[in-house]
Amino acid sequence: MRIMIIHNTNPRTFGDSIRVNEIKLKLRTSGFEVVELRLPLIVRFDLLSPRNSKNIFMAFFYLNRTIRSRQYFSISNLSNALIDSISFGFLHKQILRIKPNVILAETSAVGFIASIIAKEHGITCITDMHGLTFAEAIGLKRKNWQETFYRDVRALQRSDRVIVVSKKMKDYINSKWAIPISKIIVIPNGTNPQQHIASYSFPLHVIYAGGFAYWEKIDDFIEIARHADKNKFKFFLAGDGPLRDKILETIKKENIPITYLGHIPNKKIFSILSRMQIGVAPSTRDLARQVASPVKIYDYLAAGLPVITPNIGDWGNLIINKNCGVALDDDSIQEYLNALDLMTIREFWNKKASNAIEAVTSECSWDKALRPLVDCLLKNY
Repeated sequence: MRIMIIHNTNPRTFGDSIRVNEIKLKLRTSGFEVVELRLPLIVRFDLLSPRNSKNIFMAFFYLNRTIRSRQYFSISNLSNALIDSISFGFLHKQILRIKPNVILAETSAVGFIASIIAKEHGITCITDMHGLTFAEAIGLKRKNWQETFYRDVRALQRSDRVIVVSKKMKDYINSKWAIPISKIIVIPNGTNPQQHIASYSFPLHVIYAGGFAYWEKIDDFIEIARHADKNKFKFFLAGDGPLRDKILETIKKENIPITYLGHIPNKKIFSILSRMQIGVAPSTRDLARQVASPVKIYDYLAAGLPVITPNIGDWGNLIINKNCGVALDDDSIQEYLNALDLMTIREFWNKKASNAIEAVTSECSWDKALRPLVDCLLKNY
């Protein structure tokens, strides 16, 4: 069976690229032929450059189809429609060349395009929802969130199967968008068991490692570091994202005792995490996070780090049920500090760390997480 994985991620999109790479690996080791395809990304100001003249011709050729597929089309978003048109044309040609049996579209943005072309060619399309894009757009205060909402819904409605990252996302799209339960597969993010794991050491090293976006509430991590006992804890920050400059400026200007380690590639992150003692994952409590599945949570656990995080979504339930950290119903700064103080008790820390490793082995490995996808493909296609 030939599976075409289509995505528009890049290595610096953190969880998205990790998820895509793990899916490719799992499918290949399960005996599927996998062809990876990246949709062309064209900056709107680059659309009219001479080197893109061929793309412009293709864009206008497919523009009528694009307009018919977009509820919120207007002259103001013509450039976005042209980019969609280029993607339509590009994907049409690639399907004729590759002749896949199944298309696996990574993210609803890709699924919106892929599901249309897949139906025209009579090919099964599975869309993997990494998150609710429209909810993130609302959190980012984007004016065009309604169009994003429409694209999310249409991608799921047109796809033959839908993959979601949490039970809460499954319940949401079933109840709010009437996506049938039989069509939905829950595949949370995961991690891989690690050879080198953390050990108790004093003062305790506390890390946030992940993306710098509004939903991560890294300001909370900064406040925790500001108020924590400097003799008990040392704080470290790793990652990148749109808020990096603002965050680093605050740390420097206000002399916050946090060491910034930069952007660490995923293949190197565990060497860093294994030298820590606590993983912190602050978060907003909006819809985008209620249905999420943060990769950082699983990576913390794989390194043997007890996790301190708000009690949100499926991952809050995981921390509680596996007793591998502290999930805060009240995520005030004081409650974070109280949880940190508990971790200074060696016996408490040892128990949480041991449970973290067991949780990965029994429940949170990528191998286990991705089995439902393999089973679905073998059974149905």
